[in-house]
Amino acid sequence: MTDEDLIDRLLYTGEGTTLDYKREGYVTDGSDDFKKSELLKDILAFSNTWRTEPAYILIGFDESEQEFYPVSRHPDDSRLQQFINGKTNKHVVFSYRAVTYKKQVLGLYTIEVQERPIYAKKKYGIVEKDVVYVRYGSSTAIADPTQIAKMGALEAIKGATGEPLLSVELVSIGDQKSLNSGISFAYTHLLMDEYPDYTVATHGYLKLNERLVNRNYYRDMALYQQEQAGAFGFRMNLMNRGTASANSVRVHLCFEPPGTLRVKAELEDVPSIDFLPKIPSLATLLKPPFDEHIEPDRLTTVFSFGKIHAGESSPSGDIFLITPSSELNSIQVRIHADELRAPIVFNVSATIKTTTQNLSFDELM
Repeated sequence: MTDEDLIDRLLYTGEGTTLDYKREGYVTDGSDDFKKSELLKDILAFSNTWRTEPAYILIGFDESEQEFYPVSRHPDDSRLQQFINGKTNKHVVFSYRAVTYKKQVLGLYTIEVQERPIYAKKKYGIVEKDVVYVRYGSSTAIADPTQIAKMGALEAIKGATGEPLLSVELVSIGDQKSLNSGISFAYTHLLMDEYPDYTVATHGYLKLNERLVNRNYYRDMALYQQEQAGAFGFRMNLMNRGTASANSVRVHLCFEPPGTLRVKAELEDVPSIDFLPKIPSLATLLKPPFDEHIEPDRLTTVFSFGKIHAGESSPSGDIFLITPSSELNSIQVRIHADELRAPIVFNVSATIKTTTQNLSFDELM
């Protein structure tokens, strides 16, 4: 499901126990705890409400006016995580990201189905200490003792058998910054030209008949420079915050449309003028980093993590997006496991800006 499809569904659904619309974003900066606590209260209410699917808060849409109000400033997801989870009795699984709908930039909070009840450990703004907030239709209320008891009973039943709680975070390779709120990448797409074979005069038997010379050296160098200029690297961190192991865990990354995109686990080495056969490592031959499924309008990469124990996290290796298209505006992430009745699905927005430049033979050298 693309971001356009998701927002279409949310607009059709209307406000309720799994959805809220906000014309403007929440206050997340400054010294006014009362204003900042509005976000905490709404996140708690959605987290505690019984449901079987994720809940959403769509920022930038007024339901009464049926008008969009584009969002120009987005909060950092990692700071939001610290703000919310630093005040609650247990970890809240949620995320924020920018989304594009019909050329309008909006904001979207996603609150996953999770263990309840969740409450603030101390009073903060309008949020009271140890109070369990829930959604009643399109409004927020305080849960009564019977509701809280039912939450505890359900969690006790789950705890007896255990239940995994999976999430995945995309992080940049360099500074490990979270990318779940969106990927932004600008690069120059180098266009290939016609390049001659590489030849040298023979000197001694090692270069006899040029058998050990890399005739594709110029072409290899052009591809190397194109890859270096157009590579965006990241990793995934898969976490199980539940009370039971998850088996056969797979993460699908779906790119639609793929355009010129290639996905690789490592970048090419600098080409050599000598002919050096490329021999993949035994580990790569036995277990490729990911499987790839190519369709006309979609590219899907599947990463297998195997068994993830309760409380365990598992990082992926390096992942490089090579020459992604500017038409790619989101990456769909799907988490599959034997214990999940349905995959966990969310989208990471992507803003790709490209310029093109011809890579002539003279510029190559």
